[in-house]
Amino acid sequence: MEVRVSELSATSQRIEFVSGTAVVTHMVVDRTSPVEQTVEVTVSAERVAREAAEQLRKLSGKVKVAGFRPGKVPAAELQKRYGASARMEALDTLLNRTMQEALQQPALRDAVHFSEPMFEGQAPSEGAFSYRLIVENFPGVELGEWKGLPVEQQNVSVSDAEVDAEIARLQQENSTLEPVEDRTEVQAGDVLTVSYIAADPELGKLLGGRDEQVDLAGTGVIPSFAAGVLGLQLGVESTIAVDMPENSQSPELAGKTVDIRVTVNTIRVRNLPELNDEFAASTDLADTMDGLRTAVSEKLLAEKVRGEVQAARSRLMRTFVESGTFALPSRFVARQAMAEVEQMFSQYFGKDFDFKKSGIDLRQFTTGVTPRVETSLRSELMLLAVADANQIEVTQAEMKEYFEKRAEEEGVPVAKVRARFAKPEQLINLQTRLRLDRALDALWAAATVSLVDTLTTPDPVEEAEGENGADDAQENESFSE
Repeated sequence: MEVRVSELSATSQRIEFVSGTAVVTHMVVDRTSPVEQTVEVTVSAERVAREAAEQLRKLSGKVKVAGFRPGKVPAAELQKRYGASARMEALDTLLNRTMQEALQQPALRDAVHFSEPMFEGQAPSEGAFSYRLIVENFPGVELGEWKGLPVEQQNVSVSDAEVDAEIARLQQENSTLEPVEDRTEVQAGDVLTVSYIAADPELGKLLGGRDEQVDLAGTGVIPSFAAGVLGLQLGVESTIAVDMPENSQSPELAGKTVDIRVTVNTIRVRNLPELNDEFAASTDLADTMDGLRTAVSEKLLAEKVRGEVQAARSRLMRTFVESGTFALPSRFVARQAMAEVEQMFSQYFGKDFDFKKSGIDLRQFTTGVTPRVETSLRSELMLLAVADANQIEVTQAEMKEYFEKRAEEEGVPVAKVRARFAKPEQLINLQTRLRLDRALDALWAAATVSLVDTLTTPDPVEEAEGENGADDAQENESFSE
């Protein structure tokens, strides 16, 4: 089939698909915005008739008509009985085929989203048919002055209290748990294994556990639970009242006082090593306590510097992205936001949950997700423009280095890491991600960094991941850390 393309204007093209001397499909592509094109498609009556005849031909060897042998039913009889359904099959086939033909044209090859076909009315019972598509693409990004962007990096330091806290953590990490032999009642600071369940049978479905370890000196224990078990006897079931936190995963428990039947199965105490040179040597950080304090201080400082550099890079990206004023493809963004919501809810309800049958309208949840999707897309497009401006490409040697580094970090064969990117689209996505990383490195290298004690504009408070509940879901509440 011959394809003829002619320019109607600076933003419009006519594309004709010609069979023999007849134009069988006619398309007009109009660019209505930098990110959107409208495609008007008309399929000729001749092409529809040919396809309908082909559908009837396929039917002729399958249908059984009284008075005729299989495959010998006259065309007129087939048309009479199955002509309408053959046309509908033909329209469906031609709709899919012509959409593919349209999207393969150079003017539309950069499409990232296309709408459902829109008809002016019902498809006619005979003759030609027409429909319209809205096709979206990413915008061309014209970079402004991106080199030398100002960014603040905060000076950091490590206090003696922070060093003390880290050494205490190392001491806790190197501690041992020893069973209590001289008493049977729970005291403050004990490490217990407990079995518990809410006294209310309905709440018991949400709140319960067996042989869970609970460190009464730990930070993750509900205070009223830690207070309630003090004085309980080993192996004796008791009922205590627990004030559940307001942010409990289960709404039925949040903020409520719940009676809980609890049995202490074991009582142990934590034996902390003495803070001396022998302990310092056991950490592999230093040989003496003075050396350990110095090593810990340097380690914490390096971690803080890395964290602050990462924060400064994020500030730089915010400044950079805010300078981009180009339009984004709205339908593509909406689809991405919906996909994110669907994934979030699938994690919460299970991947086999049928949202349509449940009656849940997920569109209401996309409002909070959409700004993040837009920012992420704008960031990627602008960084890719930086990569293009700097001719940043990812070589095979760099891909090999990436696989080897990941394999070393994970302690697995390189082949196992490489297998994760066996599909071409997975490899392309990885290459794109590496290009984005290198583009951000280029942006940071070219930035004007100011070291300050206090940020002129404090960083915004980022929403915690899983704030909507999906990422924090678990089977029931737990008192263990």
